[in-house]
Amino acid sequence: MTPDGGPRRLPGLGLEPGREPQVELYWGDDTARIARRLPMVPLLEAVLADELREYTRDPEFGFVLLFHDIEGRDRYEGPPEIVNLRPDFGHLTVLAHIGDRVLYQQPHSVTGLLGPVLAALGRTIDPGEPRWSFRVDSIALRDSAARRGQRDDGERGAYEERGDHGDYGDFDRYDLYDPYDRYDAYDRRRRRELLGGRDASRLPPIVTGSGDVDVTRSSRLSFGVRRVEEPEAPRISSSDTHGAGLPHNLERRPVTVLLTPHVQRLLERDLSLSLAVEEGGFLLGKVYRRPDGADGHVVIVEHVLPAEHSGASHMHFTFTGDSFRTMSRVMEERHPEDQLLGWYHTHLFSAVGGMGLSRTDVELHRATFRRPWQVAALINISDGRRVVRCYSRSENSMEACPLWSRDDDTAPYRLTRPSLGRR
Repeated sequence: MTPDGGPRRLPGLGLEPGREPQVELYWGDDTARIARRLPMVPLLEAVLADELREYTRDPEFGFVLLFHDIEGRDRYEGPPEIVNLRPDFGHLTVLAHIGDRVLYQQPHSVTGLLGPVLAALGRTIDPGEPRWSFRVDSIALRDSAARRGQRDDGERGAYEERGDHGDYGDFDRYDLYDPYDRYDAYDRRRRRELLGGRDASRLPPIVTGSGDVDVTRSSRLSFGVRRVEEPEAPRISSSDTHGAGLPHNLERRPVTVLLTPHVQRLLERDLSLSLAVEEGGFLLGKVYRRPDGADGHVVIVEHVLPAEHSGASHMHFTFTGDSFRTMSRVMEERHPEDQLLGWYHTHLFSAVGGMGLSRTDVELHRATFRRPWQVAALINISDGRRVVRCYSRSENSMEACPLWSRDDDTAPYRLTRPSLGRR
């Protein structure tokens, strides 16, 4: 709520203030042995401290929390292990703002978001306890299942509860929206209305004719499965066609990204990108080992291929199997000499401070783009401008890549770090 006690409305989203959920932490799986009951806002501030620390003292700072009744991960491996007792509401979208200015807007799995900070808390409470469990508890979540079964489409809508926050302090600086099923037709219509008539989601198509194969039982299959060793990338040189204009002062980083002039113009300006839903696609080009004999790779991005058959909303982007099949066919037909260097996608808010890939983005990249030289390009779109950054996998997560570009095919590369397009 605003300081005068009136409701705050964020532009285009129509969110109203409500009651903050609490997080209950238990020893083991015993819900009778509660270790802590914690308000969620301080937990979020701790989880997102690196990105939001400089803003949290602003009196207009607040969170919007949208819980989705979509099954999520039930445990964080730890140590110690953290078990989510409500994986049916397994995902939420976190939006941080100062007044009407959106600072951060990303979907997360509840377990992936809260697991690390709850594990750290558990180690503080009892270093010898190997397993803890938790659940997010709020009136909205407790009532939502019953409400879904009792109301028809004409009665569905935003649900809010107001009331005293008990002994947990002043938590007026947040909003809570009703959990919704993102596959429900009514909610898609409602989100279009909230976003000024723009369609706020594009569901991925249903995949048919697929099945899982247990390769550990390959002796019983009618075909064999074996790992194919990938050939080592060649070492790049400034005398090579693709190394023309190669900079001589490359940083010692795992992956360095070089953008051709055409790709630079596409990412920075010319590529058609939606302002209503997140968009994404694939990056194609060449991969080399560093020219100086050091460990690491240099990737030259030569083509940008928008993904087909993908799913998207104002706050997430999803590949499907058909996205990859179409990409493979196009590569074979048009770019047979290129490799899949990685992917790109958009965030529809400004690039603030060190905020980059969301936890969901990191999980997607590490599970899908497994080669050490494959990169994730992030395009933040806000106020009519774009900021482009690239990331590669590190030992535990992802790290920013040095980004080089040039104005034309004859000019040398120049370092644009930390991003392309920043004023």
